[in-house]
Amino acid sequence: ITESEFVQSIKMTSFSCAPDFDEHPYTSILWFIEDGKINSQSSDKHRISIFGNKYNLQQSYLLSKTISDIVLFYIDKISNVVFSLHNSKLHLTWDGGELSCNLEKNTYEKVFLNFNQFFDYKFNLSLDLEKEALIKSVKFVSNIANSHMINLTLDINKLVISATSNEKNAVVDTLEVENYEVLSVSYVSSHLIRVLDLLDSKKIKLNFNKTKRP
Repeated sequence: ITESEFVQSIKMTSFSCAPDFDEHPYTSILWFIEDGKINSQSSDKHRISIFGNKYNLQQSYLLSKTISDIVLFYIDKISNVVFSLHNSKLHLTWDGGELSCNLEKNTYEKVFLNFNQFFDYKFNLSLDLEKEALIKSVKFVSNIANSHMINLTLDINKLVISATSNEKNAVVDTLEVENYEVLSVSYVSSHLIRVLDLLDSKKIKLNFNKTKRP
């Protein structure tokens, strides 16, 4: 396991862990290795993040959000870290030190298998956007409106980003897009911004599905 692979697997999933300790196992990252690659996923029951392959009953472990933050702290401060996995423990060794973390064996197969149903469909609408333009617009609208919810409304060749302020005034921004569909969705603005900030690509694809999932 390389440092960059491990950091990426945690970075792309730890943000969507549940914050409340009573919500276990949603407070942890499901983590497994398959074909020599790290795979991880998490959910706080409002959003789901999957890095690598989807879970399909592979031998897996739960890495708590707290432990993952500690490991990332060490990786950031120390160079040439070597990883190993043994007896349900994740070991980090480097010149002059070692860190050993307990991993919980995954006994919540049904919980994590249920995540897959939310991805079991074909998207009926895709939208290509400049990431920075979308971030700038979402931050502008949510900050001016001082609202935690953001609305994305697709109209003919435009994406309307809007929110309602506490004074019931609407704040609106518009991005030009190539689109001939009409669709409106709402998101928690901080959740959307956090995901966009994590993505390295300058261009992103938003996929929408109109079918309601359980």
